[in-house]
Amino acid sequence: MTGPLDGIKVLDLSRFIAGPMCAMMLADMGAKVYKIEPLNGDETRNVDTAQMGGESAVFMMLNRGKRSVCIDLEHDEAHEILVELAKEADVITENYMPGKTEDMGIDYESIKSINPGIVYCSFSAFGHSGPYMNRPGLDMAVQAMSGIMGITGEPEGRPMRPGFTVVDSTCGITAAYGIIAGLFNREKTGKGMQINLSLLDHAIAIQATMVSLYFAKNENPPRMGNASPFTFAQDFKTGDGKYITFSIGHEGFWQKFRKTLGSQELMDDPRFASFKSFKTISDNMEDLVEICQRRFMEKDGKEWERLFIEGGIPCSLVNTYEEVFSDKQVRHNKMVLEFDHPTAKKIKLLRNPLLLNKKIITGENLPPPLLGQHTRESLLDIGYGNEQIDIWEAKGIIKGLNKQKQEE
Repeated sequence: MTGPLDGIKVLDLSRFIAGPMCAMMLADMGAKVYKIEPLNGDETRNVDTAQMGGESAVFMMLNRGKRSVCIDLEHDEAHEILVELAKEADVITENYMPGKTEDMGIDYESIKSINPGIVYCSFSAFGHSGPYMNRPGLDMAVQAMSGIMGITGEPEGRPMRPGFTVVDSTCGITAAYGIIAGLFNREKTGKGMQINLSLLDHAIAIQATMVSLYFAKNENPPRMGNASPFTFAQDFKTGDGKYITFSIGHEGFWQKFRKTLGSQELMDDPRFASFKSFKTISDNMEDLVEICQRRFMEKDGKEWERLFIEGGIPCSLVNTYEEVFSDKQVRHNKMVLEFDHPTAKKIKLLRNPLLLNKKIITGENLPPPLLGQHTRESLLDIGYGNEQIDIWEAKGIIKGLNKQKQEE
């Protein structure tokens, strides 16, 4: 399917994770996304922890569906190229340090003067104004500053971050939502929109449930491991060493849990007879966990999971990625897409989790681009000739694939 954003053109000037994630989601919706890269590429191209066919796996996961246009935006003549691209664009995404786009002449007001309908989305670490606006920051620093690390980890242990870049990744989703709102507003008013989004603001906003405790009690919530102040949430080690998790939030589930666990010790303890007084359960959580843990060691993880699922109780074993991607529901949902790539041949990437009219959305379904793969064709599309493109390439203002790679 072409997608609801078919006909929309996006200039993605962002690097790292949040901006590229956002632009990739727009590409999934059918937008034509031009990834504007410096001559040495988006910084994630240089992550060599894992590679596919000589290309960074991280870069490929965040940049499918895009066209790579390689321009040295620090060069004076490059400004002309970007202006011509911007004249035909509907959306621009960027995550330069605040003030940098003004210095380069590609800030919102400058682009708006040549394209009043532009929807211009800027990412920053801490905000585009204020005391920290010029302070560099990436995901982990923002997790620490926003309180995420302060509430994550074991009660007596070190503060911890989640096992992935939770702020960057989810911030990209929020930005895509803002951009689509901007495009919808343009349909009604004919005017573009400036969108500013900081990682710090986003990181605080996604903690709404825990922040509610702080506002209500004026106390810092403690680190609770896998426990929760709202439900009986916990992980338990089973007889074969696997861990199983639960989140029990109301009386019906609580009674099913007690029955299925089959611990006479738990059934006989009046402190745990009803979930209606969660405070009593919470005040005696250490004893509850010890009682349950003894029982869970009596059976293997898969057997416990089967029993609790049959009992109608939300639960899951703690899976490795190998187990995730062999799971029958994940396989049924087709979360993994396969692409033919110029150097890596067959590659696997994740799809957009949205289904539109029960269909997977992929836009043009392009594999992640090689550096500069679409520079020449993109400049030809906006009216430049091969001779001028050759001159700029010789000067090092732009970069494309060499002719051998283009032919391949």
